[in-house]
Amino acid sequence: MNRPPAMFALEAAALVTDLFDEPSLRRLSEFTDLHVDVMTGSASVVPRGAERTELLITGWGAPPLDATILEALPNLRAVFHAAGSVK
Repeated sequence: MNRPPAMFALEAAALVTDLFDEPSLRRLSEFTDLHVDVMTGSASVVPRGAERTELLITGWGAPPLDATILEALPNLRAVFHAAGSVK
């Protein structure tokens, strides 16, 4: 099974394990080829090798998907936003 390349985009890499428990990450990895690096909001730099990314999983503090980032992700097909608040 070909798994689409995916990557997280969050305020900080540590949020991955704050927002997704181990079973959820394991399940996500079954269906995607999850990039090891996280695109963070503070750096707004696309990690090396991210140009293969087809699925972007965003959440709190994700960098704006401006023209620079979108150009660096030419294979991007979908963005999934995983965040919520009680506010």
